[in-house]
Amino acid sequence: MDSKRIPKAIRQPVPELMDFLKPYREVFSREEPRQTLERYVTGLLSDLPR
Repeated sequence: MDSKRIPKAIRQPVPELMDFLKPYREVFSREEPRQTLERYVTGLLSDLPR
């Protein structure tokens, strides 16, 4: 049986990624851009098609 899998990025960044992004969090004064950065980098590291 051939089933199609829809690739998805993980919902929460892995702890190592959070540690890597920690120095960049102070660049953003609001929480929304910080969350956007985390989601963006998580997407870049995923197996999703570009």
